[in-house]
Amino acid sequence: ELSSSGTMDFYLYQPARELIDSRPVVLVDDICDSGTTFRAVTERLKRDYEPGVLLSCSLIWREGAGFTPDFHGFHYNGGEFLVGYGLGAGEHYRELEDIIILEQCGE
Repeated sequence: ELSSSGTMDFYLYQPARELIDSRPVVLVDDICDSGTTFRAVTERLKRDYEPGVLLSCSLIWREGAGFTPDFHGFHYNGGEFLVGYGLGAGEHYRELEDIIILEQCGE
């Protein structure tokens, strides 16, 4: 069964303070599935910088994610693994033109 790793690793990328401090920042992700990414990045930005406004946006928000983005394109309350339109299982299925349930790919 496929699932998110549930872990977040930060690498050496550190934006310059003048790009974030006192400025509006919008975090954008393809899917808010577990909420791990949004929570980790939000906490890191608030700890290391002083954004003027910090908002979040995702294409898909899964109900029960533990984090609700400020904006989302679609709400999904199923538990299936979604792929396509940039969402992948490993590095597979990202090129699909539609978002579908992985089982529909024959997995």
